[in-house]
Amino acid sequence: MAKIEKPRVFISYCWSNQKYIDRVVEFAMRLRGDGVDVVLDQFHMKLGNDMNNFMEKCVNDSTITNVLILLSPDYKKKADSRTGGAGKETQIISGEVYSNVENTKFIPVLFEKRGEEVDSCIPTYLKQRRWIDLSEDSNFEEGYFELVKALYGNEKYIENPLGTKPEWVDESNPMNAESQIIVNTFKANKKEIGDKRALTISFNQLLDSFTKISENIEYFDFYNASEFEKNYSLFDSFKIPYLAFLSEIKYKDDVGNALHCFFVDVLKVTNEMKTSKQSFFSLAKIVLHELFVETIALLLASKNYQSIFYLTNTPYISIGNYSVSAELMYFKDAFYCLTYNNLYNVSENLGRELHQDKAKGAYYYSGFSEYWRRHIQAKYLSFNEFIDADCLLTNISISLTGNYWFALSHCYLNDNNVSFIKRIALSLKSKSLSKDFYTLFGWENEEDIKKSIEALDKYSTNNELRLAYSGRFYGIPLISDYLKKDDVCKQN
Repeated sequence: MAKIEKPRVFISYCWSNQKYIDRVVEFAMRLRGDGVDVVLDQFHMKLGNDMNNFMEKCVNDSTITNVLILLSPDYKKKADSRTGGAGKETQIISGEVYSNVENTKFIPVLFEKRGEEVDSCIPTYLKQRRWIDLSEDSNFEEGYFELVKALYGNEKYIENPLGTKPEWVDESNPMNAESQIIVNTFKANKKEIGDKRALTISFNQLLDSFTKISENIEYFDFYNASEFEKNYSLFDSFKIPYLAFLSEIKYKDDVGNALHCFFVDVLKVTNEMKTSKQSFFSLAKIVLHELFVETIALLLASKNYQSIFYLTNTPYISIGNYSVSAELMYFKDAFYCLTYNNLYNVSENLGRELHQDKAKGAYYYSGFSEYWRRHIQAKYLSFNEFIDADCLLTNISISLTGNYWFALSHCYLNDNNVSFIKRIALSLKSKSLSKDFYTLFGWENEEDIKKSIEALDKYSTNNELRLAYSGRFYGIPLISDYLKKDDVCKQN
């Protein structure tokens, strides 16, 4: 629709009674107040003027950008019977309406119903035309807004630019389609019911997906690498949609609370299977270990430090069907998998089985980490981001909770990648730069930072061998490796 800088309209209506005429005049005056030049018989007809000539000239006037046809029961009667002024105007207008279906000059406006049905107000020649409803106080303002925009050449809804074909159209992996459904459902629900309830619905969908996987996992030999990989991959139908959804919401400051509630629910489902579905229980523990690190990695990439702090400092409730009482535990005990069901030995065995030179006795330090590296969902995060998050959890666990998280993936660090931990340490030397990390660690002042450095330094001194894999020179990077307590905030 072309823009109209100075709209000029003619109002066609039926003289029903004085009250109705007064309402039409008031409507015309409001339009004029909004910059629309209105041609109305009450304004422009003088005593002695020829009414038919006036109406015909107005309808055919090339300077008139639109003709507003105010519909009412009386207008329909006179228009259909071709009587009165409304009937005369109908004779003039109907020819143009019928001859040009694309004509937008004539705009029907439902102005008064008087308790009648809509069909009792619309003349036959206008039945197929789109009209605007100004007949009720409840919808007048919305309709008036749409009408005035149209008179200026602006539609109520404007087409957005044509996009490109979505990646998922040609995607053969059903997990990616499921991911898109989860994300799109959240967006739609958010508009209707708000963020909080929309988050709950989406997380419940993911929880259902996680629970259904238990039906497909039977007992298998964890020391058979191909069997392990086949069963572990079943969790992709849960993990990939979860990562897609988290990528959508990771910037929300308050998402930590929703994620925490979700993990509590997932842990409950997992623990309920400890006796009845031991294979599912053990696999789920490994999956949740991986997923927790990936969650921290995605939040870290978006600098959502508030949510990371919530997830790492709020206890998790552990309870299952056979628990006598609930148990509170921090993230290390809730998600660290190697302490369950000989999973340490399973990881070691997988590390040997996955190595191409296993016949020569070669092995990966961590079979689980190597599997995670090979199957990282690069669309959402890189493995370097995974390592940074893993090492961050070690530093947080020691400095804040006193519960040690061994970063399984730290063995993939080398001299060529400067770890996120080192960047934190360098920033903590500056008063201004250190502020960025107060929320992440829950610090309130410089003394809190120094206490964390002391805790890390003490742990490193007392447990040097536990900070690295046996036989490996490089250990898990700690902030205290690059920063001494006395150097905290020494620079501006």
